[in-house]
Amino acid sequence: MENVEKKICNLIDLKRDGIIEFLRKLGKISSVVCREFEAKKFIFNTFLEMGLKTDF
Repeated sequence: MENVEKKICNLIDLKRDGIIEFLRKLGKISSVVCREFEAKKFIFNTFLEMGLKTDF
């Protein structure tokens, strides 16, 4: 495995529990066609908490 791939895999391993928790919460949000607002808001807020710039 190349160095970059190894770093990415290590970061995923370190963040595994958080990733799983994020996906569990996202999966519980109803987001049928044309009614995705709550899911989008959840992702937007999560990204803000992470310090990421988003365009909502």
